[in-house]
Amino acid sequence: MEGKFKVGEMVAERIRPTQKLVVKRQAYNVYYCKMTEDLSRKELVFHERELQAYEGLASKLPVMTVSSKAVEEDMK
Repeated sequence: MEGKFKVGEMVAERIRPTQKLVVKRQAYNVYYCKMTEDLSRKELVFHERELQAYEGLASKLPVMTVSSKAVEEDMK
């Protein structure tokens, strides 16, 4: 059965989005994942609805916008 995530893909728990997991195997809508920091630990088991695509910390940071007027003033 085809799932939302593929084997080898980086995912994260919805409740802990900064924790990186890698999908080791998938059966129906159940995913067996390992923590990327410690691959020697046992596999963790999740339902598809408990996981999301891992986007990294960079996407969680606020984006700062600068007006063109402020840029012009800095250029003087």
